[in-house]
Amino acid sequence: MLRRLRVEEYALIDEVVVEFGRGLNVLTGETGAGKSILVDSLALLTGARAYTDDIREGADHATIEGLFEVDGVETVVRREIFRDRSNRCHLDGNLATARMLKERGEAWVEIHGQHDDHLLLKRAEQRGLLDAFAAAEPLVERVAVSADSVRALERERADLERAESERSARIEWLRSQVEEIEAAELDADEADRLEIEATRLRHAAERQRTAGGVWERLEGADEGAVVPALAALERRLEGLVELDPDLAPVLERVSSARYELQDIARELLGYADSVEHDPGRLAGLEERRDLLFRLERKHGGTVAEVVERGDAMRAELEALEASSERAASLDREIAARRERLEEAAAALADAREAHADRLEDAVRGRLAALGMGEGIFQVAISRQPLADGMALYAISVISRWLPRVLVDGSDLEAREQMMVGSLSAGISMKGGGAADHAFAHAVNALFHVHHGAAVARFLADAMELSLPHLAERFADIARALGIADPGDGALAFGRAGIDAVRDLVRRCGIPTLAQVGVRHTLGSAVNHLLRCVEPRQVGSPTCGRLQESPGATSDVEDPGPRVDLGSPQHEVIRRAAPTALAFPCLSPRLGPRSKQGSP
Repeated sequence: MLRRLRVEEYALIDEVVVEFGRGLNVLTGETGAGKSILVDSLALLTGARAYTDDIREGADHATIEGLFEVDGVETVVRREIFRDRSNRCHLDGNLATARMLKERGEAWVEIHGQHDDHLLLKRAEQRGLLDAFAAAEPLVERVAVSADSVRALERERADLERAESERSARIEWLRSQVEEIEAAELDADEADRLEIEATRLRHAAERQRTAGGVWERLEGADEGAVVPALAALERRLEGLVELDPDLAPVLERVSSARYELQDIARELLGYADSVEHDPGRLAGLEERRDLLFRLERKHGGTVAEVVERGDAMRAELEALEASSERAASLDREIAARRERLEEAAAALADAREAHADRLEDAVRGRLAALGMGEGIFQVAISRQPLADGMALYAISVISRWLPRVLVDGSDLEAREQMMVGSLSAGISMKGGGAADHAFAHAVNALFHVHHGAAVARFLADAMELSLPHLAERFADIARALGIADPGDGALAFGRAGIDAVRDLVRRCGIPTLAQVGVRHTLGSAVNHLLRCVEPRQVGSPTCGRLQESPGATSDVEDPGPRVDLGSPQHEVIRRAAPTALAFPCLSPRLGPRSKQGSP
């Protein structure tokens, strides 16, 4: 529950703190007292979009803070709106995002307004009401989970396909690097050993000369050699010990020193004799050290790190070489999951269909009780268990293989895939008029352009007209086209899909309107269509985005005021422009069918 709400410098409010108790709390007041401002500020704490215009005049920022208690745990949510810098969100004092506030807020707060009935115009809300009435939420969740799992596998499969062209080159490069490292037979400690051995060989003459010189000084023929001198001193001390036995320990120490130095001298003599002068071995060591140096510079770090890098590249190479097997495995898994998805969707469709009549009767009874017995309420639903999957599959196949067919008509693999894609698209299609076909017919007749080329030219524009109402469906199309989700919502994702369609049309060599002789902008054409349907109002903000390329000039001005999205005029265009014939409109969540067969 909401325990406390504090609002500062927001709209008309200087500062206010509202404490809420348990149970029902009622805020009353005449119009303009500020009730709606409090509701709007609460909406900001649940992730609603903030505007700088809402900051109170004369203030540089507004602050909204709420204390929520959920399951006995208190959480403080704060939202700050600034005029001159980015807004800030906080959860329990920690920085957060508006999306994080929305995720929490949807579970904590449910705001209802006087226009909530507009939600009934949304198909998702309609399905939600029917599912709630049928207690089918577990089935909905099952379908959603199954659909998400299929999409995840399809994205992985699409990634494999997109990487196919780069995979061979990557495999060859990795194989050459791994073979080079393996051929070197590296040892992590080898560099130190090579350094020591090379230093010895490089200074062989100096080592031999020094060891021999020390031997000469210790025991050699040089006059004054140390060992013979100690032997002479030892003989003199022996006579002294005979005179004074207490000096016997001194004599022993001198004797030990002579023996130790004698052993050292002989070791040095052996060392000097064993020193090898091997220029060939030294050259081999230097060559080996150069190889290690090149590998270290090429792959970075020490020899040990080069070995680790080789292991990593070998693992990547094995993964890439096994990708074809992974693709086959993914195809089998996708097919199995699609089958489970169809079973779940069929069960959900059965539940909806079984409760559709009951919902009709229940609502009609309430309408009669309210004195609206003449009102009509009908649940009209359609079942298309294969449409979604087949349509998305067709989009993914056609978008990949169509450019290859156009480049090389003898590419049998591409032609075979296009046949599969076309068949899948045909299975998924349903009847209906489309704006791209309507515009195409006029271009066919006046400029003798092939109907298919004209439809393709207007396809993305027809999708643009429908985007505000079909964002989620176009987002699915974007996924099928292999586009990564930008994370900015379904509308932006759907627009990225439309851009990809435009690019595909361009790559397929479809001529622009200017190239076929059309002088009017598409915006003028849409306004003309609107004029025919509703002559009193002309124009649409969407038309402004559908202007022809710089090569196409217009000799007709776009007259009249613009029509807002969602207006009756825009609705006329939207209804005239479903994308079913070109990129099929996907039936959301594989809904059930009407017993009368109507959509």
